[in-house]
Amino acid sequence: MLAYALTIFTSAFLLFQLQPLIGKYILPWFGGAPGVWTTCMLFFQVLLLGGYAYAHLISTRFKPRTQAVLHLVLILSALALLPITPDASWKPDGHGNPELRILVLLIACIGLPYFALSSTGPLMQDWFSRTHPGASPFRLYALSNLGSLLALLSFPFFFETHFTRSTQARLWGWGLLAYAISGGYCALKFWRSPPHEPAAAAGNREPAAAAPSTPRQKLLWLLLPACASVLLLAVTNKICQDVAVIPFLWVLPLSLYLLSFIICFDNQRWYVRTPFTIALIAAMWGICWALFHGLETPVMQQIVIYSAGLFVCCMVCHGELYRLKPDPKKLTGFYLMIAAGGALGGVFVAVVAPLIFTGYFELQWGLLLCGLLLLGVHLWEPEPEAQSRRRGRTGTLRLRSLWSAGLAASLAALGIALLVHAYTTSAATVERTRSFYGVLKILKQHYQKRDWDYVTLVHGNTVHGMQFTNPKQAGLPTVYYGENSGVGLALREMSGAHRRIGLVGLGAGTLAAYARAGDFVHVYELNPQVLRLANSRFTFLSNCPANLEITLGDARLSLEKEEPQNFDLLVLDAFTSDAVPVHLLTKEAFSIYERHLNTNGLIAVHVSNKTLNLEPVVIQLARHFHYNFVMIDTPASGEKLEQTGSTKPSLTTPNEDSWKVAPPLPGASTSGENSWNLDPNGMLETSPSEWLMFKAEKPWNISSKWMLLSRGDKILNSPTVMVAARPVQPPAENTPLWTDDFSSLFQILGSEPQPQIDPAFTDAQNRKASDSFRQKDFKGAIARLRFALKKLPRSPALLNNLAFLLAICPDASLRNTPEAVQLAEASCRLTHYHAAADVSALAAVYSEAGRFAEAVKMAQKATALAFVAEDQALLKQNQKLLELYRSARPYHELHPP
Repeated sequence: MLAYALTIFTSAFLLFQLQPLIGKYILPWFGGAPGVWTTCMLFFQVLLLGGYAYAHLISTRFKPRTQAVLHLVLILSALALLPITPDASWKPDGHGNPELRILVLLIACIGLPYFALSSTGPLMQDWFSRTHPGASPFRLYALSNLGSLLALLSFPFFFETHFTRSTQARLWGWGLLAYAISGGYCALKFWRSPPHEPAAAAGNREPAAAAPSTPRQKLLWLLLPACASVLLLAVTNKICQDVAVIPFLWVLPLSLYLLSFIICFDNQRWYVRTPFTIALIAAMWGICWALFHGLETPVMQQIVIYSAGLFVCCMVCHGELYRLKPDPKKLTGFYLMIAAGGALGGVFVAVVAPLIFTGYFELQWGLLLCGLLLLGVHLWEPEPEAQSRRRGRTGTLRLRSLWSAGLAASLAALGIALLVHAYTTSAATVERTRSFYGVLKILKQHYQKRDWDYVTLVHGNTVHGMQFTNPKQAGLPTVYYGENSGVGLALREMSGAHRRIGLVGLGAGTLAAYARAGDFVHVYELNPQVLRLANSRFTFLSNCPANLEITLGDARLSLEKEEPQNFDLLVLDAFTSDAVPVHLLTKEAFSIYERHLNTNGLIAVHVSNKTLNLEPVVIQLARHFHYNFVMIDTPASGEKLEQTGSTKPSLTTPNEDSWKVAPPLPGASTSGENSWNLDPNGMLETSPSEWLMFKAEKPWNISSKWMLLSRGDKILNSPTVMVAARPVQPPAENTPLWTDDFSSLFQILGSEPQPQIDPAFTDAQNRKASDSFRQKDFKGAIARLRFALKKLPRSPALLNNLAFLLAICPDASLRNTPEAVQLAEASCRLTHYHAAADVSALAAVYSEAGRFAEAVKMAQKATALAFVAEDQALLKQNQKLLELYRSARPYHELHPP
């Protein structure tokens, strides 16, 4: 049995390693769209069906020795096609049907190896049942799914993070060779073994032989796996695109799907119909509740509900499927129907659903189908004999009737609820469209504080653009692209006429609002539906005074083919949603961008993302290409950031009546109420009118993060950009330079930490620390703040206060400047370097650490923030400290402890 088990396990492992591996090669060619994975899944399911059909055909039509020869020829033919890497000639030209091109590519490059591997499971189980009469082959099917599950989990968490793409392909080739040796041994063993008819295992607790297969049972062999396949893909779409924009979430539903196969096909005792009927009713109503509540439900709660519901549904489908298994001599036909059902579900989701649905409504239909199938088996198929015998015939019939009636009533109510949810459009939704690239919605809403209507373009839960319908406000740049954003500041600072601007990612066309007459704007957009909606529902493009050119197709492929565009600014704005196009952030991609930039051209990279920290990736690229770079981290307009007590008196000596750890904000020499002259070098020598743009409340702007890269320093060192910029975070050691051959989203996975705000708790702890400080119990004050941080480790106020105290503590033995720097920087990161008191405290800590250039820069930034806060007292307090830092003197010389 060991040889058969090893061959089956290896083939299943290689199958599920091949799927994501080939995806890494072709995803960049098709824009990284989620539809690429759906199309690949369709290919894999259909070819799996072909492999099962081949196994069924040769096992039923040919003699054992002929079977062995045919399969050996197939294995050797698959080996002859190594390596499996697709040639660059398969890259699309931007025209034609992407689904069809992907399918043809996959057939040509991996069709035969995948076909050979997919046929292994049912064929080896049939051979095993014939060479080992009396042994049950069904656990080998569970082993096959275990191999698939291990491959699925190991790829993103191990292989992708440790090996380049080409190394992975070579390793896979060696794995195919190992499979060929093992499969060849099994074929030789089958050649030499005398033929036996498969029989049930002697002494097996399972029934000796299943009942003869009826047409109704064969139909269930098809529909049960089809339903599980539909629900797998539907839940994957739901949680990956509508619930949480998190890479690798597709692993979770597929793992649960495979786990249900493993459990159900290990032994029939794991699936009992009655408790799973109850669980199915609960799961369907839970999913229904989550669908209706939508974004009101926490993300993790939605993921748990959808995942648990999928697992219960798959257990029902696969448990009933295993209960209906045939006699082992009909094994390959049974697996053929399972594969056909899986392929049928894949075809429905990948091909049929986009044609008949405008949203991801296959989840609702899949749930209804699952309930109907279970109701059907309740009515048509008897319970296992052992369970019926325990209750008696009358009790069994009564219980079946009871459960059938309850299930039917639940299904009727659930069906109405799900269909109402699926086909009741929100009042705000004026258009919804679905394509290969996902579902897009146009929402029309009303801004209450002012009598302004606006329309929004949404993909999943990600906003891609917003515009006011009133012509007077229609030209306002909104959401991520406001005047305070990184790209807004860059465009504002770009002087001169006839600017050349490239935009990768159109959205609603918002950035066209910055264009001037005489400019040239070239837009690269992957999704034709985005272009259609930008033209039909928004006016940014139609009102653009510049010379506008739009190219459909993947931006990188388009730029590869074009002559140098000599851009002054290239905007990369394709990374905010779920499907991050990794191929646009590799070394090879930036080499292409560099060819299209002028000498001191600027690249603006939009790195706002809910779950991926793209900042270290861009930093590595900037360093590799020797770019200067800054990060502009802009909070949403009107966002309230925790201040560390800017209204309290400053800490100077322990004899003061009140205590505040944050220092007074560094100020500037003021001449008149509304002007200053900060820097003789001109760094911030400007009129306050330059900063009025930061003061206006613009609720139509949302938080954004942009990185600006350039070999020139004119724009990056401009006063406006320097004050808006914050220090970048150094990449972690495990964040390498991304190339076409090596990249890993897993290494940058993680949402941005949010500040913990609890004014009552922090004020109480600060008062206690202040009391200790006045009593000259400096150690106690520090201990009090450390204790408070155990409860709120991400409190900017507590971090800032402890940092300042560790830097200037009157007891020199208690000072810890390196830790103070870390704490002060952590406080500023939590407030996006937009809280004046936090930035000012960081400047003071830098000065105590002897880092005066950084202290001056942070003090200047704090000055601008104080002006934006309209606090003239803070500005005046800053003057002496800023002069102090410029003369390379630390904070405590002006305010001795």
